[in-house]
Amino acid sequence: MAKKPIEPLRHIAFVPHKAHLACSNALPQLGRKIRDILTYVSTFENIKTVTLWADPLLVDTGNLSDNDKMMSALANYLVHTRNFFVKNNIKVSFVGIRANLSVVLQEAMSLLEEETRRNNGGICLQLGLAYKGREQIMEATTAIVKLVLEGKLSPDQISEERIGKNLSDHADPDLIVVLDGQRSLQGFLPWGASYAEWYQVSYGLLDLDMKRIAEAVQYYAERDRRKGGV
Repeated sequence: MAKKPIEPLRHIAFVPHKAHLACSNALPQLGRKIRDILTYVSTFENIKTVTLWADPLLVDTGNLSDNDKMMSALANYLVHTRNFFVKNNIKVSFVGIRANLSVVLQEAMSLLEEETRRNNGGICLQLGLAYKGREQIMEATTAIVKLVLEGKLSPDQISEERIGKNLSDHADPDLIVVLDGQRSLQGFLPWGASYAEWYQVSYGLLDLDMKRIAEAVQYYAERDRRKGGV
């Protein structure tokens, strides 16, 4: 059993790098694995948020907005599986540049978010779609500059908290599991990952099971979190 860390693990993120499922017919397999992961994670009482960067899993290029067929299939899949999230009290949210996605997919995402919005007692699943970290920061910066120019915000009110709240991915992960033997986040969560612990593994998302998630939690429990301190 993992020992209890000084600071509880509340938010775990998974960052894959290989398109193991880069075809629309593989969506049910990905869906089953996500449900399995949520089941595993729910056994750890403090974990309330799970973030998954979905783009690399869905398309070889890592850019979902380039693949109309996949976007259409994903929209249909989200609509037909939303009952699972509602039934299991899972709140679903999406991070990424929605304008880069098809209207049909945007509507399916909004529908799923709305139907799970009141699920406050269970886990929150945050999915990264059409996610580009630098664009997220640019959007947040532009929004803050606009507030300053409109006289609604003074420059001395700009803080880390203010910037974070203007990012769609403002829920900072405590632990990031970097999959597929990679040593980079490829631009995912450039702000939120600043103080996160990294756990790098050689296996992919489809190989995640209860034992491996427990090992990640154990790794976090043994870390001395300083959040930029020395």
